[in-house]
Amino acid sequence: THIRNLYQKLGVAHRQDAVQHAQQLLKMMGYGV
Repeated sequence: THIRNLYQKLGVAHRQDAVQHAQQLLKMMGYGV
């Protein structure tokens, strides 16, 4: 339904955001060492 669709979209956006954060952390750690 409508709410489910919105929830899925939010979930996907959140997942992409989490991936970006993880990549940034790895980059920072890589440059820091």
